[in-house]
Amino acid sequence: MMKIHPVFPVQSLTIRSKENIADKKSNGFNQVVELKSETPINLGTIGGKPFVMQIFQDGGYEWSGSLRIKQPKTGARVTPEEAAAAYASQSYNMEEHIKCGAVSAVINSLYIMTNKGLEPSTFNNKMRAFNISQSEVEEALCYLGININEAFTLNGHTFVLDNGLLKNTIGG
Repeated sequence: MMKIHPVFPVQSLTIRSKENIADKKSNGFNQVVELKSETPINLGTIGGKPFVMQIFQDGGYEWSGSLRIKQPKTGARVTPEEAAAAYASQSYNMEEHIKCGAVSAVINSLYIMTNKGLEPSTFNNKMRAFNISQSEVEEALCYLGININEAFTLNGHTFVLDNGLLKNTIGG
C-alpha cells in the first residue's frame, strides 16, 4: 500500500529562504525568523517524511503527522483529505510523533510569547511545566534554521539562549 503524505498549500513558508534572513546571516543559518499563523512552516523532514507545521490563529497548531480531522457525522463517508491525513499520521512512528510534537509545541509557544509580548521567563516556565527539556528547545530552534550560539530574532524580538534558557538581549 502506498503511503500518502499530506502536502500543505503551495504558499508554504520555507524558513531558510533568503527573504527571511534579511541582513543577519551566520554560517548559512537564519537569525531572523517571522512566524505567522495560518502559514505552513517547512521544517524539513523526519525519518524521510515531511515535517511541516502550521500555527492556528486561536493558538493551536498541527504538524504533518497530526492533521486535524473533523468528527464525521454518523454514517458519513471519509473524505479523501481525511483518508490522506489518517495515512500520514500512521506513517510516522511513535518516536517521530513525540519528537515532532515537542518541536511543534516549542515553536507554537515561541509564536504565542512573541505575539503577546510575554517575557522569555514565561516561555521557560511553560517549557518546564510541560517537561520539555532545554535540549528540545534548542532542537526546535535548529529546525527553524537558527544558530543557537548567537543572538536571533523571532517576530521582531531578539533573544539569546543562556544555558538552554531563552533570554532577551540587552536593548532587544
